[in-house]
Amino acid sequence: MKKNKSFTKVIRSQAMKKVVKILKLKGIDLSKMKALEIFAREGDWQTLSYADKVASLEAWEIDPSFKKGLKKNLRNAKIKITDSIKEISKKANFYKYDFIVVDNPQYCYGPKLEHCEHFSVIPKIAKLLNNKGVIIFNINKQPFGFDTLPLWQNRRSDFYGVKDTSKMSVNWLLDFYKKLFMKFGYKTKIRFNVPRKTKDSGNYLHYLVFFIEKND
Repeated sequence: MKKNKSFTKVIRSQAMKKVVKILKLKGIDLSKMKALEIFAREGDWQTLSYADKVASLEAWEIDPSFKKGLKKNLRNAKIKITDSIKEISKKANFYKYDFIVVDNPQYCYGPKLEHCEHFSVIPKIAKLLNNKGVIIFNINKQPFGFDTLPLWQNRRSDFYGVKDTSKMSVNWLLDFYKKLFMKFGYKTKIRFNVPRKTKDSGNYLHYLVFFIEKND
């Protein structure tokens, strides 16, 4: 188990390093950006791949048992032990950030399983951005064991507006989120995906990366 966790950590770190490299090649200067990591855990997987490249970093995590690890791994970050879902709706956090990473869980979560993947976060997240910025989040194009999880099936169908979400094209998903951000008043300037390959997930999990800018 420990070996698998270490393997996953390395793979996620490599994937985020690739994201950062691509953004740099596309002319995005992270050194001037205020970053936010949502669902941060201990900050030792993907966050370290960009933490020293941004102007500032804030990390949100609901589980207090991760606080010690967060402080150790992200020494210069502002750590908040908080419910990320509630935090994104606070006006004090609006228009503060330029670089947002949402390491969302798979399946459904919350005391009553009221949340699923990033579906509760994405509709509100644009308000956290300044006039423009980078948003990075997970998508699962082909969930494992999906046929035995009707709740997950229903939540995905409701969010994506299609009946069958068991196997989805990354290009379709990139178009879906481009249109979604457009509804929030943002135009997409850059978009791409990077697979998050792990021993268990193959290439089902991907980072979707969007650089969006508020419409005039």
